[in-house]
Amino acid sequence: MGRYLPPTVMMILVIYALRDFRPLAEGQLNAGATGWTMVLASLAVVVLHLWRRNALLAMIGGTAAYMAMVQLGGSP
Repeated sequence: MGRYLPPTVMMILVIYALRDFRPLAEGQLNAGATGWTMVLASLAVVVLHLWRRNALLAMIGGTAAYMAMVQLGGSP
């Protein structure tokens, strides 16, 4: 249980966070209002995790990147 529970919880969080992201809706590239900020924040999480192998750092860094982009005008 200790081996499979953490990755399962992380996958549930990823699916929940990206549940409304449909980049190819209606046959064209349509990311919506927060689509690209979510993609960039997700990439930040992946890069941080691969670089440091620390899930907590990756989550905090991704959240900070997303909030910074939203506050600086990345999405309404």
